[in-house]
Amino acid sequence: MRFRARFLLAGTAALALAACSDAAESPLLEAPLAPVASRSGGEPDVRDRWIVVFNKTVADPRSTAARIVEERGGTLHFVYQYALRGFAATLSPTAADALRRDPRVAYVEADGLVQSAATQYSAPWGLDRIDQRYLGLDSYYSYMVTGSGVNVYVLDSGIRFSHSEFGGRAVLGTDV
Repeated sequence: MRFRARFLLAGTAALALAACSDAAESPLLEAPLAPVASRSGGEPDVRDRWIVVFNKTVADPRSTAARIVEERGGTLHFVYQYALRGFAATLSPTAADALRRDPRVAYVEADGLVQSAATQYSAPWGLDRIDQRYLGLDSYYSYMVTGSGVNVYVLDSGIRFSHSEFGGRAVLGTDV
């Protein structure tokens, strides 16, 4: 029986790793077409970068985007085909303004960087400790991302779903 449990655990782990490696080839993920330049601080340079969203009448967003960007002397970065139809490109402000009047285009937005920041007050010791380098804890935990919408799959011998730190978010998947 112990062999079967180890075999199931190893097989599940192997499938999870295989699924992760195949994710890069998934048709649902958009692939970058051109590298994004960085500023000296390591942040992406988004000046003159635009997100262009097509109307639903555009049948082939990839070739339409390539043609539009080539005609306007820009650089194509991404083509969106699934959640929406459109592209991200570096274009002059004049070219972006002209695209706003193109009948194939629903809208044009300036690309930009967005970051979220939050602070948890009365943070437990473990969280309080990891957001500051030196002792002298302040009972706050500051973070840049919330993890909202993330699913975590745990291969473990068991967890207590009623634990207060899960806040009712832990659910049973497959129990072997």
